[in-house]
Amino acid sequence: MTSFNLLERLGIFAAAAAFALCAPLAGAQSRQGAPELDLPVDCQIGGQCLIHKLVNVARGKGISDYSCGRLTMADHDGIDFRVRTLADMRAGVAVLAAAAGRVLRTRDGKADRNAEEQPVPPSLMAGNAVIIDHGNGWETQYSHLRMGSVKVRPGDRVKAGQVLGLVGMSGNVKGFGRLRTKASSAGTRGPHALVYG
Repeated sequence: MTSFNLLERLGIFAAAAAFALCAPLAGAQSRQGAPELDLPVDCQIGGQCLIHKLVNVARGKGISDYSCGRLTMADHDGIDFRVRTLADMRAGVAVLAAAAGRVLRTRDGKADRNAEEQPVPPSLMAGNAVIIDHGNGWETQYSHLRMGSVKVRPGDRVKAGQVLGLVGMSGNVKGFGRLRTKASSAGTRGPHALVYG
């Protein structure tokens, strides 16, 4: 799989221009040693999958995505990809490792269901999930995977593009299957941690 700039591929705005416009909102966070990340879902963006939410780069209680738009919400520190229909989710949309690394933690066995109908305890908001260590303090997290679909275990080495599981509705998901991804450095979070390059 070739690497690409996710934001350019989505056709929204060039990432450099977007970060230049929003950098004053985002604060400074080092990208030193950051892995180059590939698209973490095996689907066509704008086709079977959509971008549901982007990282909130605004400080404080403000709301702004990387392009100074509003495809985000307060305190949102990841990128959410959603499938268009429950039938698409049931057909299976693979969740892929965005970069090579070692699996730190996994959780599986949590049911896929609509959180609007069955509230989720705070400890299970991410649902079924995988966390990968990419070195230099960088980690990625993949949340809301389909129950029973997690293909990796703690300690496994993964390659970029390797299947981790399937898009699901575990955890705090309302109305449709989705994948929430987040990248962080040394326990930090925020817009400059996401380097889909």
